[in-house]
Amino acid sequence: MPAVQTEIAELGIGSHLLLDCYGCPSGKLADRDFIFETLEKFPAKFNLTQLMPPCVYRYPAKTENETGISGVVLAKDAHITLHTFPTKRHVFVDLFSAATFDAGRVASYLVSLFEAQTFEAELMNKDNEFSQPAGSIGNEFSPQRLAVN
Repeated sequence: MPAVQTEIAELGIGSHLLLDCYGCPSGKLADRDFIFETLEKFPAKFNLTQLMPPCVYRYPAKTENETGISGVVLAKDAHITLHTFPTKRHVFVDLFSAATFDAGRVASYLVSLFEAQTFEAELMNKDNEFSQPAGSIGNEFSPQRLAVN
């Protein structure tokens, strides 16, 4: 499995990790209990204070390709969401945290857990936008790609 590396320094108000995993086993992605357990264990594994149990929902779509499972767990100053597409073998992960976290470790853990064949990851610094008055917020974020070796 490829390693995920990042050299992100202290990021101010928080970091936002977007992780797109492809080629995952459909059975895992269609398993509501697996998604629930993944979200339930995540906060403790990464030193986040969980605020509520995970909320996991199987959503029926007009086409089988779009049917899947979505889930979220809230933690103090953080959230993680998962959106699965079993027939497409994709899972999309969204993690925001005001607390410091090792994005490479998180991405490696999830890529391994979901047995992804390939993935894309993007880490954004939320300090630039958050610290400006609402009227001046523009498209000024600077995404940073995680290197895949």
